[in-house]
Amino acid sequence: MLYLLFNHKQKRVTERQKHDTTKSKHLTIDSRRLIERWKKEGKSNREIASLLRKAPQTIHTKIKRGTVLRCVGKGRFKKVYSADYAQQSYENNRKRSVKKASLTKELKEKILHYHNQKLSPEMMAKAKGVNVGISTIYYWIHHGKLGLTKQNLLYPRKGKSVKKQASSNFKPAGQSIEQWPEAINLRLENGHYEIDTVLITRAKNYCLLVLTDRKSRHQIIRLIPNKSAESVNQALKNNIHIQFYLFFSET
Repeated sequence: MLYLLFNHKQKRVTERQKHDTTKSKHLTIDSRRLIERWKKEGKSNREIASLLRKAPQTIHTKIKRGTVLRCVGKGRFKKVYSADYAQQSYENNRKRSVKKASLTKELKEKILHYHNQKLSPEMMAKAKGVNVGISTIYYWIHHGKLGLTKQNLLYPRKGKSVKKQASSNFKPAGQSIEQWPEAINLRLENGHYEIDTVLITRAKNYCLLVLTDRKSRHQIIRLIPNKSAESVNQALKNNIHIQFYLFFSET
């Protein structure tokens, strides 16, 4: 009997990693809501700082700025931390702290002059003395402030790639990886294969279906139209006439 194992690594997340916000980054509204919940649960500022990987003094300052007086009874008020108030205060402070660059007629003519000379915004700001940030020039171009579009740029700036999120409606087609027999982990016998797909190019076209024996490392390779579940299942049914079970790991 052959077991096909999808080669996905299990990811164990600790409580600290789950709420990790990374150092030197501003707090998000989600982090502030966590602080509000943890304060209601009675956690100290130092415990919260440890969970969010922030300095205790930083968390102390953020909590102090986001604390408001809330009525808890007739004529009685209590100081509590409010995530919504802290986020609104943060956004207002950010707006006041950023000085907006004004697009004057002279500056516009200067940028267009260098653009006609095939210079990029990076060259304008660094070599030609245009006293404006590179991102600001790109912002003016993308929003039509200079009468140009992204297509007019010789080397358009690449946008940020959007990370794909797992669908909330995802349903595993097979059994959990924790349910496979213990003999598979021991690698004492042949016939237990891991299954994986290898992309040939970045375009959505043909890719390789690779089956690797966990003990002997023997490989079976098939060319399939794409890496979709339908193509994989069709290749297994048509080219590998054996009985198999599919096991999925939770990520």
